[in-house]
Amino acid sequence: MVPSMWHQFLKHPDFSKTDLSTVLDAHSGAAHLPKEISSEVLNNMPNNNYFGEGYGMSETVCHH
Repeated sequence: MVPSMWHQFLKHPDFSKTDLSTVLDAHSGAAHLPKEISSEVLNNMPNNNYFGEGYGMSETVCHH
């Protein structure tokens, strides 16, 4: 998700009632995600130990 979606997800009134125990990893892209948000995501997903972030890669080209 993009950073603004992560923020909305964490601030949703039902967030604390949501079972996130089956989430194994999380990712964000399109812009920098503040450390406070990624830390809060990881703290609320007990089986998740990875938060991937990818942005600023529009100039990258993959070639085989």
